[in-house]
Amino acid sequence: MHGKKEFRISDITLKLEDKQYAIYIEGKRYDQCSDKELNNISKLVFTRARLRSFPEGLTELKSLKMLHFDISELEIIPDSIGNLKALERFTLNSNKLKHLPESIGNLVSLQKLELGGNKLDTLPDSIGNLLSLHKLVLAGNKFTNLPDFISRLTSLESLNLNANKLTMLPESITKLTSLQYLYLAVNNLSMLPESIGNLISLQRLDLGQNNLRTLPQSIIYLSSLKYLNLRENPLVENIDLETERILKHFQQRGVNILTKGKYYRI
Repeated sequence: MHGKKEFRISDITLKLEDKQYAIYIEGKRYDQCSDKELNNISKLVFTRARLRSFPEGLTELKSLKMLHFDISELEIIPDSIGNLKALERFTLNSNKLKHLPESIGNLVSLQKLELGGNKLDTLPDSIGNLLSLHKLVLAGNKFTNLPDFISRLTSLESLNLNANKLTMLPESITKLTSLQYLYLAVNNLSMLPESIGNLISLQRLDLGQNNLRTLPQSIIYLSSLKYLNLRENPLVENIDLETERILKHFQQRGVNILTKGKYYRI
């Protein structure tokens, strides 16, 4: 269909003609639909839509619970995104986002927020208002540090920061006592917070491909830990006595420790 692209998502069609778009629900423009028709929409999935701007009409779908907008070319999310207060899952992986609007903090029902593979280096302070958030994906961005307000996300269970430019972590991250999965591989970390042992729910800690030379002593208090990846860090090239003591402690507890492409053994 020359000059026209059409994406069908359940009962929704997004038509793109000459760079203009409109949202159609069962053949009608969204602004011609009844409230009942709009309220029936709870899930939308867009993939490879190649839109630089976010379709404003989507923010009229007040009952939307899940919105996926992956592998597109989005550069801007509108302030009106804060209208989607019922949204529970918001996925924006592999776009071209550099900033997020403060209004994203209005999404108080949000449980999963995935922003991997963008160009983000900061987060709006309002992210700290997302107290229901269980999963946050920030992998493949340009973060060099994390803001302290991340510690307000006390329901967070999974935090993915792989493939950024982090050089350190704030001590405040150790207040996330519900955190079970922490992914920090492929960064520039040279140290970990001294109080990392406070993450008593942590089951998986991925620290591969960093610049770690030592581990804080409190790490042995990660009582729920099941998997620890230390591959491609200076500390595994020449394991000192303190590191060996820590690794032996974890091995005796049955923790799987990855150091050089295989599980660590004393």
